[in-house]
Amino acid sequence: MDKKVVTRITIVSFIVGLMISIQYNTVKKPAERDTRDTWEIRQELSEEKKRHSQLLADILTLNEIVDVYENTATEDQGEILKSTVEELKLQAGLLEVTGPG
Repeated sequence: MDKKVVTRITIVSFIVGLMISIQYNTVKKPAERDTRDTWEIRQELSEEKKRHSQLLADILTLNEIVDVYENTATEDQGEILKSTVEELKLQAGLLEVTGPG
């Protein structure tokens, strides 16, 4: 065969092979999409924002308690610990309370 024909066949074969490999990779790896609805994503975002703000409020409360402990004299720390224990029992539902609800 003629040298020009061999060169043309080589170039065409290379281009066809490149096109086939690109097509194969495109079909092989489809993009994963999030199938959730926009409404569901917004709801989850809203819930996470509420949880985040609650955690920030808890951190603020705990930082205030730490500040109180650090700023009080040693004899007052016992009273503060007792009041904290009572407050935690109340929050945990271990104490009986009266009122509407």
